[in-house]
Amino acid sequence: MMSPTKQALAEAVPYDDPPQPEERQAAPRSSVWVAGRLTAGELTIPCDVLNVSAGGVRIRSAMPCAADTEMTLEIDGHAGITVKEAWRNDDLAGLRFAAPAETVTGFLRSLEAVEPSIMEQRRYRRCSVLWNACVFSAGQTMDAVVLNVSAGGARIRLKGAPALDDRATLSIGRFGDFAGRLVWRDGNEFGMEFLDPPERIVAKVGDTLPRIRADFERRRQPST
Repeated sequence: MMSPTKQALAEAVPYDDPPQPEERQAAPRSSVWVAGRLTAGELTIPCDVLNVSAGGVRIRSAMPCAADTEMTLEIDGHAGITVKEAWRNDDLAGLRFAAPAETVTGFLRSLEAVEPSIMEQRRYRRCSVLWNACVFSAGQTMDAVVLNVSAGGARIRLKGAPALDDRATLSIGRFGDFAGRLVWRDGNEFGMEFLDPPERIVAKVGDTLPRIRADFERRRQPST
């Protein structure tokens, strides 16, 4: 017989649709791509944490969870935090924090201390583009389209959903090659963090995308 905890977690989730875009962005989100797990009683559910904000996290997991069930989200090297599932769309789910504000703050600071480059990616202005490109990863060469780019990284769409390593090279015609690492993935789209420093990225694309250059130079000016 299934335990009460497992039964509750296996129930159909009443929140079938994710929140609307304006609801999702109530708190700024930072892209991450780390392995985690949800625990509740005897049950452990592996998951991938895709992004995080002051309100909660977005994950990918195969097993739905009852919306009113409290779980603990655990990421190796960090203290666990209590969450509840707020929405689900296939294998994607939004978890809201169900912990005191000081606990949430400590959790976010812990993540930022370990992966500051990931947590700060969105400080750079992103410009929407539609650039044909190639991605080299896992011994493959794949056609791709760059959807947006910043001094820190890019959002890329592939044809299909091939396997990828955590490191890849993005090749964009006249701009040349960009070495990077994958920080999140959603189907055939993924986020890449550039390994070169921002000034080198700006030197490559700044003439074509002057807003990226202006944003980078503004951030380098000392605050008054």
